[in-house]
Amino acid sequence: MIEMKHINLSFRDKDLFTDQEIKIGSGKITLITGESGSGKSTLLFELARLTDYANKEYIYENEKMSDLDEESFRRKIAFVFQDCRLFNDLSVIQNIEFFSQLGQVEFKKDKMMNLLDELDLNIDLNGEVKVLSGGQKQRLLILCCMMKDPEIIFLDEPTTGMDLESVDNFWKLLEKQNFTSVVVTHDFNQIDHFFTKVLILKNGRIAAHESVEEIHKAGKTIEQFYREKV
Repeated sequence: MIEMKHINLSFRDKDLFTDQEIKIGSGKITLITGESGSGKSTLLFELARLTDYANKEYIYENEKMSDLDEESFRRKIAFVFQDCRLFNDLSVIQNIEFFSQLGQVEFKKDKMMNLLDELDLNIDLNGEVKVLSGGQKQRLLILCCMMKDPEIIFLDEPTTGMDLESVDNFWKLLEKQNFTSVVVTHDFNQIDHFFTKVLILKNGRIAAHESVEEIHKAGKTIEQFYREKV
């Protein structure tokens, strides 16, 4: 679905990526991981076209970047930021309604209620966002993005602040969805079965780009595979 070729990106005289290539397949849950400072979030932002700092050839559904209808592309994607970009001056339900409006989709109460249940969000819909815990805010942001029914969802450390039960519920929910997911996280221990492919970044290059099925066939977990590559 998404392919980026010849990725070159420097930041403050440091080469983050040098002539790299990445492919994201439709309907898959792709894990992007690596050591701190390896460029995980930077790559995620470039994939979602939130930034355009890298020199690259960008192809989406066989269309080159120069031929893409940017507005149409934006309607197809959702992005879950690590720093919970909600609107504190709006209530919980107003945030959900507003994100639906931004995504140019109809607000559906039944869909909202189902997502609240699946994300284990037992919160006051008319209450203030600022009183929610960090984990609750993160799950609310994920809910807001899922209301859009995106074709692709990009998630930057999505389980930050969640307890173990909420983390498990989140991955199960993501696995049930029909969209393509690209996830930056270090939180992949014991949840190998949720991912389809893993990309490991190291020293300005994609050190590994492997299917999880092949990793398991070799008798390894993602954690073991990661330790070998970093």
